[in-house]
Amino acid sequence: MNVLLNVIDPVAISIGPIKIYWYGIIIALAMLIGISLATKEAQKLGLEEDTMVDMTLWAIPIGFIGARLYYVLFKWDYYIQNPSEIIAIWNGGIAIYGG
Repeated sequence: MNVLLNVIDPVAISIGPIKIYWYGIIIALAMLIGISLATKEAQKLGLEEDTMVDMTLWAIPIGFIGARLYYVLFKWDYYIQNPSEIIAIWNGGIAIYGG
């Protein structure tokens, strides 16, 4: 069983020090599909496409902030002692269920 779990590398693309992980690609793809479906549904309801784009421009950053906030709150003992690390998302720590 352990052999099967080690087959897929979590890093999809590596360009120098920049690494793009598979879960990031999957989440980005899911957001694009969600935006596309929401836009089509909005057109059926008679809403303008710009309304969906505007909502998306607000919803995605708020989702990222919520995901980070959720992660920080559940590891508050660490972050209260290291407040400069609260915004350091490049070190990991975005809880997708918080977003």
